[in-house]
Amino acid sequence: MHARMAKRLAQTPPSQRGLFNRVYAGWATQRQCIRAMCLECLGFDKDGIRNCTAPECPLYRFRPYQK
Repeated sequence: MHARMAKRLAQTPPSQRGLFNRVYAGWATQRQCIRAMCLECLGFDKDGIRNCTAPECPLYRFRPYQK
């Protein structure tokens, strides 16, 4: 793992580290990668993902936690 990834992983909330370990190792599914990107973008706030106001984001249509 690169030093940059290790630093980012250290800043990740413990409840999300498993997900980010899979992403960084290349073992994550496409859905897990999108979830990780959205979580990181919005400060690890699941409600923030649900209420995302960035429809110009290429992942907006695929974001998790939609109603």
